[in-house]
Amino acid sequence: MAESYIECLVKKQAPLWGRPALWSLYALGGIFLGLGLINPIGLPVALLCFGLTFFVRGASEVEFEYLYLDKELEVDKIVAKSRRKRQAVYPLAKVEMLAPASSPRLAGLHQRGVRVRDFSAGEAGAPVYGMWVRDGEAGECLALLSLSPALVERLRLDVPRKVYLD
Repeated sequence: MAESYIECLVKKQAPLWGRPALWSLYALGGIFLGLGLINPIGLPVALLCFGLTFFVRGASEVEFEYLYLDKELEVDKIVAKSRRKRQAVYPLAKVEMLAPASSPRLAGLHQRGVRVRDFSAGEAGAPVYGMWVRDGEAGECLALLSLSPALVERLRLDVPRKVYLD
């Protein structure tokens, strides 16, 4: 059987507070840096402001990478284009269903209290798919993913009874 490898990178939409908060911290850091030349209390406050920009920038620049290899879908989170962390690994054997997030097939899962993990782009017009995974140890989970059409087609070819395109 042939191996299949598909990689998809999705940039998460930045929150509305990200840019203003970042520029505000830069401005405050510059002001306190200037005040630090006059008053010694300004330097630590300026360093604090510049240190907080590291965290704000990381929270506002997030990408998700979906890697499909040998019937496993891996989801990685990339923060500020420099730090990568594995979020989840979904073997297709444990996937119960993949359908568009707005599909009525997935509607009953929210009422049952299934844990939802959002790995989607968060954009209004982007297609979002829900992947219902049932794992014996971790329980049930619904992963929201912004998959590319090529990746959805590959999943449909590998497990046709679990992928719905309605």
